[in-house]
Amino acid sequence: MYSMRLARAYDSKVSAQMKKLIIFVVGVVVASSVGFGIGTSRTAPQPQISSASEKSLLEYVNEVRAANNVAPLKEDAVLDQTAKTKGDDMAARNYWEHTTPDGKPFYFIMQQARPGLQGYGENLAECFTSNPDTIEGWKKSPGHMANMINSRFNIFGSYTVWDQDRSCLITVNHFGEE
Repeated sequence: MYSMRLARAYDSKVSAQMKKLIIFVVGVVVASSVGFGIGTSRTAPQPQISSASEKSLLEYVNEVRAANNVAPLKEDAVLDQTAKTKGDDMAARNYWEHTTPDGKPFYFIMQQARPGLQGYGENLAECFTSNPDTIEGWKKSPGHMANMINSRFNIFGSYTVWDQDRSCLITVNHFGEE
């Protein structure tokens, strides 16, 4: 494949991180040229926002919380799933809102999946290419920042999906208070 030849050609000259970036970028270009364009399945493999060396959004959110003297969040598998459900729904139905096109608020799926939660929060991000950039965007938004440092929230779920119509990644974070 083209991406492998490119990686080998620069093997002795480029750092390991740069090789990953080159392979990622070339892979996106190659994928676009071989049928991952408009009209393809939303389940086709797409670029991911993070790599094995990048910290998770939870780690970044917990750094923001620590800087604001707020206890860390813990990952919650159910909220990971509700974030996935919301992200996939936004991509499939081509909307960008906290409320679904049929009028259901973001917390509806959280209430269904995790009954008994006392509080709910949702952060959305569109077209950011890294977790640090996503966090920086949220820090500049009063509502998103408030969710990240809300001391009532103690559990967290996150999901990032490729949105074919937007041609970019969208991220959903769900916050909950047990």
